[in-house]
Amino acid sequence: MSAILILGSGKSAWFCINYLHENIVSLGITITVADASNDNLKAVKSDFPNIHTIVLNATDQEALAENILGKVLVISLLPAIMHYSVAKICLHIGVNLLTPSYLNDDLKSLNEEVFDKNLCFLNEMGLDPGIDHISALSLIDHLNENGHSIYSFESYCGGLIPKDLKPNPFRYKLSWNPYNVVRAGKDGAVCRIDKHTRFYPYHKLFGSGEFLDIGGEHFEVYNNRNSLPYLDLYHLPNVSTFVRGTLRYPPFCEAWHCLVSSGLTNDYQKIRVKQNSTWADFTSELLGVAKENLVDTLMQNSPRKSKEGRAALQFLVESVVFLDFDLASPAEALQFMLETEWKLNDDESDRIILIHKIKYTDKAGLKYLLTSVLDLTGEDYHKTAMAKTVGLPLALAAEMMILNLITEKGVIMPNHKSIYKPILERLNAMGINFTDTVSTILV
Repeated sequence: MSAILILGSGKSAWFCINYLHENIVSLGITITVADASNDNLKAVKSDFPNIHTIVLNATDQEALAENILGKVLVISLLPAIMHYSVAKICLHIGVNLLTPSYLNDDLKSLNEEVFDKNLCFLNEMGLDPGIDHISALSLIDHLNENGHSIYSFESYCGGLIPKDLKPNPFRYKLSWNPYNVVRAGKDGAVCRIDKHTRFYPYHKLFGSGEFLDIGGEHFEVYNNRNSLPYLDLYHLPNVSTFVRGTLRYPPFCEAWHCLVSSGLTNDYQKIRVKQNSTWADFTSELLGVAKENLVDTLMQNSPRKSKEGRAALQFLVESVVFLDFDLASPAEALQFMLETEWKLNDDESDRIILIHKIKYTDKAGLKYLLTSVLDLTGEDYHKTAMAKTVGLPLALAAEMMILNLITEKGVIMPNHKSIYKPILERLNAMGINFTDTVSTILV
């Protein structure tokens, strides 16, 4: 009997588990969900009584190996920094691996061994990365097949809140891993603009954010990681502009830039936390300024000095969440506070937007802009749009792997047409649809 192990049952897990529960269990395939939180597992067992659950600390390598043994596939929903250790165990035991996270150099280094063992480690199979890849590749295929020549590609994705929901001045709440939210962008970003390579270091990344209008709505965008490796992945090595970025509502980028510039997302040093300290108490002592001057101090780094940016920082300073640490890094303290202040309430949900903007020339030399938009709102605080768009691609890929419909081996991404075409078609049938518009570019 085949068996799947899902590591993690947090924010992105529900739709993945639900799909596999409905479509895989009936084939005689067992599913085990492992998590360090017994409360999370109780919720899983309540919704899916046929799913096995086990309390597991994934940092315990021996226990992790014991639970991977005998499985044919591991789906890792753990933080990205833990995937490599999971991958090493899967490689040693001989088990396929599936993750929604970016493929890093550590995982790439395993490619030859994974290939030699006839295994598949499929990565970047969520929303961003994931649906962004498969939808972009499908559009690029269509344009190439019709003889068009692409000269500019931009793609932006954001996990947001519904546009009519304004719960705080940041206009933001947590719909995905808060650890990753706080540490986003720490490696800076690289892209290509007008044939020139542009580098944005972390301390300038959010301050360089630009504005983008989508259907009459106003957004901020900042560059996401290194876009250049995707030039070859998307078969666009010679385009003049290639950008992958992240969407936020204003004034998120302005206010977040102030936090980054002040070292408040630093995760490398732990500082003693005084008893009954709020985030503002901790930060005031860390920066050596009086609490009443904290907003002014942070705003000194603002690129725009807007009243909206000031209001967002004031919101954080006024938080009365007491830090539950003896020692904490600035990033840990910020994350702890935001997990309360940015938590989705029971009557709230989220929204994801993914947009591709592709400029191309037709056979007659006329220029066009293809705009492709996915705009999806979650069902509730639990069944979020983020969970759906991360979980369903994973589940569909898992189903294909179990049924031996993915023949590629090694450490791979979903850039193979045999993978992305059927998964995108299934997602479309499930209501995860893009709206495409084409407009003429006047020169």
